[in-house]
Amino acid sequence: MKYRWLLLICVWFLSFCSPAIAGKITGRVLDEKGETVVAATVVLLNPGDNSLVRSAITDDKGIFVLENN
Repeated sequence: MKYRWLLLICVWFLSFCSPAIAGKITGRVLDEKGETVVAATVVLLNPGDNSLVRSAITDDKGIFVLENN
């Protein structure tokens, strides 16, 4: 759980620094034991009003991709 919050904070920070740049954010979700978390929901929220910007679900290796189209 601790790592999920850290991941969300990192994703939020990256989105805040460069909101106008097209690209993608990728990452891997791990649990406390270092094992991959399958089918975890990763969300990117607008820091101003906490509205949903993007969301993704991790694959069987715990990897997610948030694309900025």
